[in-house]
Amino acid sequence: MDIEKLVSKYVQLRDKKSELEAKHREELAPIKKYMQDIEVMMLKQMGELNTTSLKTTAGTAYQTKRTSATVADRELFRSYCLENDAWELADIRAGKSAIAAMVEETGDLPPGINWREELGVNFKR
Repeated sequence: MDIEKLVSKYVQLRDKKSELEAKHREELAPIKKYMQDIEVMMLKQMGELNTTSLKTTAGTAYQTKRTSATVADRELFRSYCLENDAWELADIRAGKSAIAAMVEETGDLPPGINWREELGVNFKR
């Protein structure tokens, strides 16, 4: 096994992959833009017709509602949840860095946490 050749080939493949991904994004950009323009036109048409869907022989266009909720002020939101006992408004996720520090320091995990470590290989020039 020639380690130098394997590392060289990996770096070469990674570069080619990045190049293809960039080319792919570039080629898709006008298609995505055209699709977004059609969506805008269809929403406008649905609004004018006071409907939420338009059925054609080519297919059906229908409205969907996309939602997003992000925290703008963490402390304000936390205080609200505390004061109103409204924890259903929040997701609780494990803080990987803090848990890693705890495992490193004490060797223990907090209750209810699964921990997994695996070795991988990275390459750099």
